[in-house]
Amino acid sequence: MILIIRPQLIFSKGGSGSISVTYCAWFLRIPVFLHESDVVPGLSNRVTSKWAKKIFVAFPKTEYFDPAKIIIVGNPIRKELLDGDKNKAGDLFDLTFQKPIILFLGGSQGAEALNDFVLNILNDFLKEFELIHVCGRNNLEAVELEAQAVIEKDLEKYYHPVGFLDEEKIKHAYKVADLVISRSGSGSIFEIAALGKPSILVPLPTAAANHQSKNAYVYSQTGAALVIEQDNLTRNFFLDKIHYLFLHPDKLEKMKESALRFSTPLAARAVAREILEYFTLN
Repeated sequence: MILIIRPQLIFSKGGSGSISVTYCAWFLRIPVFLHESDVVPGLSNRVTSKWAKKIFVAFPKTEYFDPAKIIIVGNPIRKELLDGDKNKAGDLFDLTFQKPIILFLGGSQGAEALNDFVLNILNDFLKEFELIHVCGRNNLEAVELEAQAVIEKDLEKYYHPVGFLDEEKIKHAYKVADLVISRSGSGSIFEIAALGKPSILVPLPTAAANHQSKNAYVYSQTGAALVIEQDNLTRNFFLDKIHYLFLHPDKLEKMKESALRFSTPLAARAVAREILEYFTLN
């Protein structure tokens, strides 16, 4: 296929199918550019890095790669995510705006553990906060049924479970959130940062090479987020962390500022500029 298309350059994000493509490119003397989103590269990107001309990285402390090849650009995000609207969020999720709003992103992997935790602390949580709970498409029915069984009647209006947020909806959820609780995949971290949202990250413990944990701790070193390992996700510990943040609005503001400093809203442009410069010089 490469022989038929004859590309002038191959840009790879990794994945199991990428090695054969990038190796063929190297063999045919087609330049390869690589982008790695996580602190710990996957196997395919580690292999490809040996013949890549340049390696774009999201995090400044990305492991394994030759420093001479690295260009720190961040992780591209969808610019539409920056266009959220508070009023639309209110209509979309039936928000009361009577309490601080927490966006809890369960994620596509490991969502059940987080969903169980939310349901276990639901009444305590809703006494002080309003919650948008993204629990996963396949979990929504079960979560709603269990929530109905445990939730106190006067707190129902503060709980908003949803299965999945597409691009049109999630931008409004981000906009209205005072705090985001999320797994720590690179995509989530850079979206949260671009929107300047304070966050608590709960790394997926089964993530390959423990990359979510490393992502989370590198990001938390900026001051933009707190990290709670899933094994430490207990009622009292978690609620104490939440209470501390909202009792210290100056801390939340500093987290917001740190998130924005870390963000890379022009990452895609930086990648494009480097590629165009390569063609200009070669």
